This record gives sequence, structure tokens and C-alpha cells, in this order.
Amino acid sequence: MISDTKVFIVAIAFRTLTAFLIQTWFVPDEIFQSIEVAYKIVYHQGHLSWEWHEENSLRSAIHPSCLALIYWVFKWLGLDSNWIIAYAPRIVHTIIFAIGDVFLLKLARRVLNSHEKSIYMTMFIHFTNWFTLYCAPRTLSNSLETALTLIGLNWYPLEGVHPQGRPVWPYLLIASVTVLIRPTAVLIWAPLVLLHLWKLLERWKEFRFEWFLKNMVFPCLISLFIGIIIDSKFYGKFTITIWNFALFNVFKGGSAHFGTHPWHWYFTQGWLPLLTMSSFPTIMGLYKTFPGVKKPTKLFFYLSAFYIGFHSLLAHKEHRFLLPLLPLLSIYTGHYLGRSHSYEKFWKYSILLVNFALAIYFCLVHQKGPYSAHSAIFEDLEMEFVKNKSFGHKVEIFQLMPCYSMPLYAHFYPHKVTIQMLDCSPNLSGIPNYIDESNIFHENPFLWTETNFNLTWFDSEGEALGVRKLTEEEALGSLHTHLFFPPSATAFGSLLYKK
Repeated sequence: MISDTKVFIVAIAFRTLTAFLIQTWFVPDEIFQSIEVAYKIVYHQGHLSWEWHEENSLRSAIHPSCLALIYWVFKWLGLDSNWIIAYAPRIVHTIIFAIGDVFLLKLARRVLNSHEKSIYMTMFIHFTNWFTLYCAPRTLSNSLETALTLIGLNWYPLEGVHPQGRPVWPYLLIASVTVLIRPTAVLIWAPLVLLHLWKLLERWKEFRFEWFLKNMVFPCLISLFIGIIIDSKFYGKFTITIWNFALFNVFKGGSAHFGTHPWHWYFTQGWLPLLTMSSFPTIMGLYKTFPGVKKPTKLFFYLSAFYIGFHSLLAHKEHRFLLPLLPLLSIYTGHYLGRSHSYEKFWKYSILLVNFALAIYFCLVHQKGPYSAHSAIFEDLEMEFVKNKSFGHKVEIFQLMPCYSMPLYAHFYPHKVTIQMLDCSPNLSGIPNYIDESNIFHENPFLWTETNFNLTWFDSEGEALGVRKLTEEEALGSLHTHLFFPPSATAFGSLLYKK
């Protein structure tokens, strides 16, 4: 029997290893919706993106406030350092996700009727999925949403209205906190709560209003109340961020500012790269019938279909939005692979091989440039510190890179830096034919640089107006490239200047 303790130990070791192995950049939210905001809260220095401005207040401060508490403790103990700032949040996310791994095991036992081989294959699929491995340790709200969803489902009444020995209020408390942190989680939890209510109303004669208030309404109100207090304190005014988020992204179509995709994107381009070789076993797990075996509930399939269907109506789409569904669908994959003996070794080894190759590439190679650029500059600052024996030397950095790609103030702690970057704020005012500064730069980097810096572009190293230019050879060599493919790499070849 697979024990919870063994899975937790394996999960902690495995997730921690990947947390330190990952050397690549994924999306801006990994830093600018978590670490940078937490750093700003504690050290009163840092950059807040436009979503965090008081007039917009689209993001809840719950997640970064928890990270800020960690920073504050280390600061109070005098143990804060650049390593702590950069990696402590990752370690926390790793632990939370490892707990989520254990609760997936518990959920698989319930759904798969404790069939050991099916449960084992579920966990095998979950741990070997390259995208889950890639995202789990990152300080993304999507990762937190995934882990909290798995934890909360432990108390959800799959078997009945009031499962014996399992209270329901914990799942509602966790669900409401998850929705406050990541509002789109409502697409997972709202259908589940409504289904639960429907089952309750079917037994109207047994329905107790006092129980309903105590176990279902009260937990949600507590989390909402605490969330409003935290967000209102952060923004300096009464704020309900979940409403602001829905108003901007759904009702006003603001998500289109981040890029648009066709309605069918999740079905034609979203799923296959994430499931890879497990796509066929997952489908078979939904429909294959084994003699004398009760089929697992299709609840999580219907839930996934609703989740993807609603997201397909929104203009902006990303692979990471599908992350919470991957563990749930792995249950169906495990059901098929655990019961079927057809080509068992083929599926197992092909899934392992493909996911391992993708994990290595995306964790170590793809989009490595931003962190490599930061490391090069930070090493230079460390050398300056050794030389001057002081952090007093203030450095100005202007980064000419795609928006919110390179880490900012938090990752340069404890050095005093001033960082400027290209503006890419969305056109919230509706200005006709609006082009942000970042797009203007990338249309003609040479012209933009000459216009704004009055510099000459050199073919080799040189000093010009007190600014040392990194040549293309240096940028692509010492700072590495952002992408593996050279045509894309040159545009992201770290156009950084040091005054």
C-alpha cells in the first residue's frame, strides 16, 4: 500500500530538487505578482506593476503578504540575504505543493476505490508530468491554486451529502481562500458547491438551516472578511479585489490586453503539449469499461470541460491556466493504465521518456536569458562590493528587454540599485492607435537606442558617453540566450547597459 508518509517524503525531495534545478524564466507573474510585491511590503523598495496600483487594485495581497511574513521573520532575525529573498518563497511553494501531492493520493483512493495499481499509476502520471514539474515550485498563484484545490477536495462530499467522519466546512474555507488568491478558481469550486447544495436540497426534509449557515456560509464569510481587510490595508482604501478582477478581465474584456487567441485554442493547442503521451490513456480512462470494475466518477471530467469551456470564451489564454486540471485528469489516466495490461510497458516508458526530455529542456534551457542576465549583473555588483567593502555604491540599470522578464529589486538585494525598463502598460484609457514603449523599441531597437541614449552602436567593445555597451557576442555568450533558436535569441540577447 502506498502510504501518505512515503509520498510526502518523495514529494518533498522531488519538488525541492526541481526547485533548485529550474534555471529558466516562465511568465512575469512568477516574480511580479508575488516576490516583488512581498519585497515591497517589507523593504519599502521595489516595483509594482500597473495591476497593483491603487486606481486598479486587481490583485489580492493575500499571497504576497504570506511571502512578506517570511521575509519579515528573516529580517527580524538578521538572517535575510539575497538567497533567502530569491529561494525562500520557492521552498514554501514546494512544501505546499508536496502537501497537495499527498492529498491527490487521498483523492485517488476515494475515486479509484482503493485499487492499488491504479493509484500508483495516478501518482506516476502526476509526478512525471513535465508541466506540473515545471510549474510546481514557481511562485505562481496557479501553482498555489492547484495545491490548495487538491487539499480542499479531501473534504468535498464525493460519496454523499454528509460523509461520515469528514466535515465539509474545511473545503469551503480552503475553496474561498483559493478563489480570493486566484479568482478563476471559482470555475472549479462554484460548480462543486452548487452540486453540493443541490444534493442538500434533494433531501429537503433533512435540511437544517443552522447547519447550512455554520458549515457552508460562515467559512466563506470568514475568508472573504479577512481577504477584504488584507487588501484594503494594502491599497489604503476599501477594496474587493475579486470584484475588480472580474470586472476588468471578464465584463470589460481587459484580458485581451495580454494577448488574444482563437476560441478553440485550448482544444487544438492547449492540451496536447501538456498531456503529451498520456493523452490517449486519459481518454481511454474516461470511457473504457473493465469487467466487474466500477467506473470512476466523471465529475472531474465534466468540471474540466466546464472550466475549459468558460476560459475559451475569454480572449486571453495560457497553458498555465490548465495547471489545476492536470492532477484531476491523472486519476483517469491512472485508472486505465492500472487496469489495462495492453502495452503497459510501452505507455509507461514512453510517458517517462517524453516528459523527462521536455522537463530538462524547459527547466534548464528554454527562456534562460533573463536569469542569466540578472546573474551577470549581480556578480558584477558583488565584485564592486568586495572592492569597496560597502553597499553604498548606487547602480542604475536600464533594461531593454521584453516587459517584466528580468527580475528587479528583490533579486538584487542587498545592493542599492535603481532600475528602469521599457513601459508596456496596457492602453486603459482607450487611446486610438496606441503603441506602448516596449513595442516601439522592438520595432527598431537601433533607432530607439540612438534617439533615447544618443549612443553609437559598436561592433566591438567601447566606451561611449560613460556607458559601456555589451556587444552581441557578449550578450549571446556570457549572458546566454533567451531561447534555443538563434533568430529569436538576438532580440532578447540582453540589451543591458551599465552607467
